[in-house]
Amino acid sequence: MKVLYDYPSVDMAYGGVARYVCEIMNELHKDIEVKTSILVTDNVYIKDLPFLKIKSLITDRNFKGKGKVQKIINTAYSNYKVLMNDFDIFHATFSDAYYLRKIKKPIVVTIHDMINEKLADYHISHASHIESKKNLIYKSDHIIAVSHNTKKDILEIYPVNPDKITVIYHGPPQSAKQIYKNELGDYILYVGRRTRYKNFNFFVESIIPLLLKNPDLKLVCIGSSFTNDEKEFLNKSGILKQAVSMGLSDDVLYSIYRHALVFVFPSIFEGFGIPILEAFANECPVCLSNSSCFPEIAGDAAMYFNPADSESIRESIDKIITDKDVANNLRKKGLERLSLFSWQKAAQETFDIYKKMGSQTS
Repeated sequence: MKVLYDYPSVDMAYGGVARYVCEIMNELHKDIEVKTSILVTDNVYIKDLPFLKIKSLITDRNFKGKGKVQKIINTAYSNYKVLMNDFDIFHATFSDAYYLRKIKKPIVVTIHDMINEKLADYHISHASHIESKKNLIYKSDHIIAVSHNTKKDILEIYPVNPDKITVIYHGPPQSAKQIYKNELGDYILYVGRRTRYKNFNFFVESIIPLLLKNPDLKLVCIGSSFTNDEKEFLNKSGILKQAVSMGLSDDVLYSIYRHALVFVFPSIFEGFGIPILEAFANECPVCLSNSSCFPEIAGDAAMYFNPADSESIRESIDKIITDKDVANNLRKKGLERLSLFSWQKAAQETFDIYKKMGSQTS
């Protein structure tokens, strides 16, 4: 069996979607012929997939318009691979549907979330992106949803046959090769982008009293550097010197989790939330919004708060960082909860879908 994986998610430099497709390909390449329609990429996980034989990595080549150049090259190559028709299943791991009119083989699509559709007021994405995703949901032969909450969201918006959707959870992160010394002191950890639906600003406003009360306590944000607006906001709030932003390799990130007093995920909406599993794996107490998929993924291994209530956010975090028994109980439950998630299981369930699609066309 030959499976062609579409390029957009493989072309993402890092993050949950990029990791997902690389983990699935890595697990399945021993049982099927794995192909991907990409030539150039910044994906940091590709280095662990030598069987793909992608020779042209341009991670270290930065120039103006680099992203547009990559997209032009990869779209052209992907169209070529689709027209060659040398595969049995096409797996779309993102919502770009440029190939729909050309493809002749069964399509499996992974839907990671319905954030754009559910949070239209946030203007997260262009209407053309939403329309493309809609077409893909209707025209695909099977849909993989990364959580039951995501499946529910799909069915609320698009009346497709529920039997067309299979829920397959992500797996946990790989173990860190090395644990680094804590040089940050005591800190609250935030991981990921800080766009509007992530609820970052409201979260920070909620914990300002905690930071001002504890001058040695820091807020560590993993991701992009603070913008000028964010720096101004942090400065006006009197906590700029206690806020740290940094981008890290996975090994260092796992150490950051391990040494944190608490990992906080204040987002209003998510499809799955891989950082939750990263925190579990590194014995970091987890504090989450009580919304969307979070209770489904974390179960009783997290403390929850109302993401629209400052007092709820602040009290939940304060409880964890001041009560060692609460923190240690969450660490223990997190490790237990982690055992429910497996990339091997995710790959096997994905393979079962491929076989089903193949038998229907044979």
